[in-house]
Amino acid sequence: MMDSHPELTMYLDELEIKLESQLMSGVTPPPPFVREQVELWTNQQVVKKHEQTSDQKQRQKATEPATDRMEYVDVQVSGTHIQVHKNWRTAFIAVFILSKIFLVLGLYYYFKAQTQSGEIDRLNQRLKQQTTSVTTDRP
Repeated sequence: MMDSHPELTMYLDELEIKLESQLMSGVTPPPPFVREQVELWTNQQVVKKHEQTSDQKQRQKATEPATDRMEYVDVQVSGTHIQVHKNWRTAFIAVFILSKIFLVLGLYYYFKAQTQSGEIDRLNQRLKQQTTSVTTDRP
């Protein structure tokens, strides 16, 4: 349908531009080394593209619609895990260990306070019993 209706191609291009601008509005810029890697990779792709023969270029022009489409770069991901800078990793481990230490200390002091509270209640009851027995023993 795209070949027979050029307005669909124009609409799709406009939609892609709107989506891209909407998605790029809150984007955090990548680290500098990623930009360098992408530039190196795209330069390799450009070199490969320039090495194509003129016959391949003519066949490509004949099969593609005559629109000014942007060329997209395929991004290849080397792994499935997020890589974190080693300083962040050590900071995370330190925070994790400190949280466990504070948890243990908090539980220790909580139970210590509970036992001391029970001890104070028991001593208060003994004191009340002694004062009542002293007052009843007096003539």
